[in-house]
Amino acid sequence: MAIGTIAILLMYIIPLALVIFAALLLIDN
Repeated sequence: MAIGTIAILLMYIIPLALVIFAALLLIDN
């Protein structure tokens, strides 16, 4: 159960982190 929960969290957190990182790069530029 815990492994599945972690996998789901990563599936949501990683794309969000990428979007935030891209936004920060755009703002810096």
